Amino acid sequence: MSKVKWFLLPLLAATFVCGQVTPKPPAVKLVSVTILVKDYDEAAKWFSDNLGLQVRDNKNTAPGRRWVTMYSPEDPNFRIILHKPGNGYMELDKNLSPDRIGKETYWILQTTDFDAVLKRLKEAGVHFRSEVHTERWAKEVVFEDLYGNLWVLQQATRANELSRSRRR
Repeated sequence: MSKVKWFLLPLLAATFVCGQVTPKPPAVKLVSVTILVKDYDEAAKWFSDNLGLQVRDNKNTAPGRRWVTMYSPEDPNFRIILHKPGNGYMELDKNLSPDRIGKETYWILQTTDFDAVLKRLKEAGVHFRSEVHTERWAKEVVFEDLYGNLWVLQQATRANELSRSRRR
């Protein structure tokens, strides 16, 4: 027993001498992907018939705006968002051309510390395609990776997190 105590002392001393452990950067989690489509119903039918995905949401959220999501019963926490160019709420979405269908996806990363991740991305010189946008369900910003692929960084609002946990 005493040998174990003496063995731990140098480890503890090194921890105190070196200072505090560097905190981990905020975590991000892949939660969704957005696929551009020409027609919501046609796309939902195709993904359902061919891939066995199921429609989770299919609703009009405002005049001229529709929200359609699909999921795999094997992984109900990951969703595919069907998106028609020009039907979004961010400026980038409103200006998407239909010729981007089949060429554009948005990978959606969710974090619990939006501001810290945003700061890290800005410090790294990441190119942003939108300003930070806040809706009642989340705070979001769109950025590019080194090849121009679009990513959405998102932090869900507390109300949105609560409604998700109730659905499970």
